[in-house]
Amino acid sequence: LHIPVQRFDEIFDVVNDRDEVIGQAARREVHERGLKHRAVHVLLFNPRHELFVQRRAATKDTFPQRYDSSASGHLASGETYDACAIRELREAEVRLRASEARFRTFADHATDGFFLMDEHLGVIDVNRRACESLGYGRDELIGLRPFDFDAGLDAATIAELARRAGAGETLTFETLHRRRDGTVFPVEIHSDAFRQEGRQYYLALVRDISE
Repeated sequence: LHIPVQRFDEIFDVVNDRDEVIGQAARREVHERGLKHRAVHVLLFNPRHELFVQRRAATKDTFPQRYDSSASGHLASGETYDACAIRELREAEVRLRASEARFRTFADHATDGFFLMDEHLGVIDVNRRACESLGYGRDELIGLRPFDFDAGLDAATIAELARRAGAGETLTFETLHRRRDGTVFPVEIHSDAFRQEGRQYYLALVRDISE
């Protein structure tokens, strides 16, 4: 089987029903003509047996923006299934790290403070604005709890707000935050909660309203 191949296009092996190679073709030709070709799909599960899925890019020529397996890809001509699976997992890891870097960039350029807390209300992540507003470094804020820098609410009130957020309520309220130097300033907080891998997390966006 000979099919004209466009320059710079990916080349796939075309196979028969017994997975025997009968020719090669470019990606576009394979998809447009529905030719049988080789691909791998890797399924990743967490300890709770939940399946990690990803959304296909809008630029995909088949099933754009649909949910897909954890990692998948076409075998290049002459490539083995195992080699392709390893390559796709490595590429998925690179994409994930790039996505995390983009998120960090976006978060650090936000005008509001970003606080991510665990189920015990311990701070596990913050953005640059949160650090600047309180006068702490990121590593210093990690591990603190709201009552360590909130000067307007007591521990019981904070616990009640966390309970409401954990029940699905999106909260908006005002309070006072205390900087590292002891000065206080008024803030407006938007907060809610979410679960991931069976664990509860709280997210708070904090805006300085002193001006």
